[in-house]
Amino acid sequence: MPRKAKGTRLDQRKNGIWYIRDSGRNDTSTRTRDRREAEAVLANYIATRGRPLGPASAEEMTISEVLAIYGEEKAMRAKDPQRIGYAIAALDRFWGGLAVSSINEATCIRYAETRILPLRRDKKTGEIIEWKRAADGTIRRELGALASALIYCCKTERLMSTPTVSLPPKPEPKQRWLRRDEAARLLWAVPSDKQ
Repeated sequence: MPRKAKGTRLDQRKNGIWYIRDSGRNDTSTRTRDRREAEAVLANYIATRGRPLGPASAEEMTISEVLAIYGEEKAMRAKDPQRIGYAIAALDRFWGGLAVSSINEATCIRYAETRILPLRRDKKTGEIIEWKRAADGTIRRELGALASALIYCCKTERLMSTPTVSLPPKPEPKQRWLRRDEAARLLWAVPSDKQ
């Protein structure tokens, strides 16, 4: 009767280096003598063991992974990384563990409908007591960040293809008319030609 496989595990050799032992495969060196570092390498090995080398398909990669890659590598070099960080946090709450292949017009509309912001907090407890729907411009900016993250992963050959992200229509620009006192101040500031 054959012996039962022990599974993937760490094994320390005489030289002190930890190796990953996996049934049916060659041993892989972790290149470290530290047990914690070796366990981190083992965790990464287990997570990527079944994944094919090269770009992943839209079914194999989660949106959370796409956003993490974009946030770590590209967003830090942007003009306003904090704004991208807010967008990534909001997107990850909704999309999180969904596969990239789940992005379509219907899910983008559902994201827009469920995206809410805190409006008012209780002064004593700090608890949110009123919510409001996010503005179309905010939703458009966040979905634009998702589209940028997908394109970045495709360009860096981590993702084979990108689905189309449906953006809400561009909001009308805000028009603001001058009040009477503002117009008067502007007129008084203009130099006159009669001097």
